[in-house]
Amino acid sequence: MILCYMIVFHFSRTPCVPPFTALMLVTGLGLVVFFMAWLSVAREVWSALVPSQWV
Repeated sequence: MILCYMIVFHFSRTPCVPPFTALMLVTGLGLVVFFMAWLSVAREVWSALVPSQWV
């Protein structure tokens, strides 16, 4: 989480990238990582609950 703030602070200091754009970029990246992690957990739960012959 601190790394995200460091990335936002670094991008906000550069004039080419506005702070809001950098914040949206980091938020989108975090959402993608969260979604991928949730998907892998859901797949593990699905394989644990559903019998193997159904898959």
